[in-house]
Amino acid sequence: MHFYITSIVGGIFALMTVILSALVSKRRLDTKTSLVDGGDNILQRRIRAHGNFSEYAPMMLILLGLLENAAINSSIVCFVGISFLISRSLHAFALITRGKLIFISAAMLLQHATFIFCGIYLLKRFI
Repeated sequence: MHFYITSIVGGIFALMTVILSALVSKRRLDTKTSLVDGGDNILQRRIRAHGNFSEYAPMMLILLGLLENAAINSSIVCFVGISFLISRSLHAFALITRGKLIFISAAMLLQHATFIFCGIYLLKRFI
């Protein structure tokens, strides 16, 4: 079986990881901060945006692969992947730009909804 959707989303995740990491590295260079955040608020936000993405993206990639393996409709797998990408992009953008809490909250709700859908679907399918 080929994991086309999971592979595409994984490729996008890889690029997002590099972008978020590069933003942290650039700020570290600008502030000459090698460890932790040096009390710099911008660096703190960039570190959290990168860290938060890194905390959730691997699990979603596994879940997408499991959904594809379960022979779920590919449109649904695409929808889940796109929803998660939107949630992580919105969350990172809001954190980095000091966006409104409503955007961070919406991003987290969308992310949690994708995880809940995956969890319920996979449990129903295999129990």
